[in-house]
Amino acid sequence: MTGLQRILSRLLRPDSKALVMGNGASAITALRALESSKVKEAFQIARSFSEEHHEYAHQKSSVEHNKFSHSDMPIAKLSWNDKNFSYAIRESDIIINTTPLGWSAKDFVPELDKYLEKTQVFVDFNYAPNSQLAACARKNGCLVIDGRELLFEQGLESFRLLTDSEAPADVIRHCIYS
Repeated sequence: MTGLQRILSRLLRPDSKALVMGNGASAITALRALESSKVKEAFQIARSFSEEHHEYAHQKSSVEHNKFSHSDMPIAKLSWNDKNFSYAIRESDIIINTTPLGWSAKDFVPELDKYLEKTQVFVDFNYAPNSQLAACARKNGCLVIDGRELLFEQGLESFRLLTDSEAPADVIRHCIYS
């Protein structure tokens, strides 16, 4: 989560809105990072919603489910369809893909191709440098941050926490991107 938080701290404005694609543990992590980054509003799009997410979204005020901040960030849960994608993408400054979509050359989400704009940021949790979804976002002019950059930022923060010193960023970046 801290890798995403580090990235969000550099990118988000106080009135930012975000879209999270997916409903698993990574989606919950992204929502918590967005909440702790004080995003104004989040949309979550999924084919279905897990019970784990249901608990997080509906009991956010509980200390057990809200360890990372005291925000009241609204989360609009939307079913995966063109109308909802259109709305959520147009309303969002940052789109975060937490699904496995993008690993396969056959993966394509037409809504992203149709609605993404160059003013938006696309974050892909996939480590695959050739993710089809990231390629679509690049084609539409978005700033794209892939899973390798999330891993890099997480590594920098983990190193700092474990050693109380700054990480050798060039060495870590070389290891991840080589």
